Amino acid sequence: MKLDPDQYDFSNKLKRVKVKDSVVAKAVARIAAGEQHMVLRTEDGTEVLAMSLEEYESLMETLDVLSDEDTVKAIQKGLKDIKAGRVYTHEEVFGHPLGEAPKD
Repeated sequence: MKLDPDQYDFSNKLKRVKVKDSVVAKAVARIAAGEQHMVLRTEDGTEVLAMSLEEYESLMETLDVLSDEDTVKAIQKGLKDIKAGRVYTHEEVFGHPLGEAPKD
C-alpha cells in the first residue's frame, strides 16, 4: 500500500490513516494488541517505528514524569521510604479499609 504524502496534512505529530490492505491490517491488529512493534521502511530507506497507541501514550506520560525533577525526587524518596519500612495501610491513613465506605 502506497501513501501519497501530499494527500495528508502532517503538520501535527500524530495522524490517523485508514488501513485497507488485509496484510497491513493484520499487522496493525497485532501492534494494537501490544503483541509486537514494527519498523516500517520506505523505498528510500526511511524508517519509523509502529507501536500501539496505548503504549505510545504510556511512553509519553513516562517521559513527562521523568522530565520533572521534583517528581523524580518525590518518587525516589517514596522508594526509600518503602525500603525503610515507612509505609502505612489505607486503613491507617483513612480510617477504613480500601474499597469500603468510611464509617460515620
